Amino acid sequence: MAIDGRTVGPLNKTTVDHIRDAERPRPSAATAFDKGAVVPVGFQGFLLRVDDFDPTHTWHVDFTELITARLTVEFTYTSLYGGEKYLTKWRNGEPDDSHA
Repeated sequence: MAIDGRTVGPLNKTTVDHIRDAERPRPSAATAFDKGAVVPVGFQGFLLRVDDFDPTHTWHVDFTELITARLTVEFTYTSLYGGEKYLTKWRNGEPDDSHA
């Protein structure tokens, strides 16, 4: 994961705590995946989320900027057949495959 183009670390509790500790109120985070930072197939939660989101609240505006403009999450994955190593990034709130 990266913030403002600077790598902050892998998708784990330490890295996510570093990101969300600066935010108030503190967002919830999903980091307790099996096998380290492996997101399970079919996962349908949020990696970071805020309860009772209100886009007019000052802190929620800052959180929206973090998610849509500052945070980049990189995913490496294989197909069901295995052996390949695909890469995609989530940047500016949308998938970014421009590096492929």
